[in-house]
Order: sequence, then structure tokens, then C-alpha cells
Amino acid sequence: MAQVDVLIRGRPYPVGCAAGEEEAVGLLGRTVSQKIDMLVGQGLQASDAQLLLMVAIILAEEVENERKLGANVQHAS
Repeated sequence: MAQVDVLIRGRPYPVGCAAGEEEAVGLLGRTVSQKIDMLVGQGLQASDAQLLLMVAIILAEEVENERKLGANVQHAS
């Protein structure tokens, strides 16, 4: 098993992944970090755990919106 350090607000969080997935996991980690930076940049003051939860909800909403969009495209065909 490989490991990637994902930086969140300057703090490294070790994340385990399958060998060969380090780059993809690092990219996903940077996406999470960017969303946290966006929230903090908007003035949100919260703990790292609260920020991670909020980002998880934002990402879940994005996934759900994409799922709905895909379902709508399939029905329109």
C-alpha cells in the first residue's frame, strides 16, 4: 500500500492508497484543499473537521447534480 500526504491548511494528512494511485489521490486531495481555501477565503471560521465536513457536503452536492444531469440527458435521448 502506498501513502500520500494531503496538505489541508498547511497540515499534512497521510492517506493510504493502492500503488500507482498516488497521483490521482494527490489531485483529489488538492481539490479538497482548494475548496477549503475557498470557504476560509469567504471568511468562514471553523475547525479543520468542520471544514472537511462542509467540503464533503459540497462535493456530494456536485456529484448529485452531475448524476441528475446524466439522468436528464438519458431521458432526453
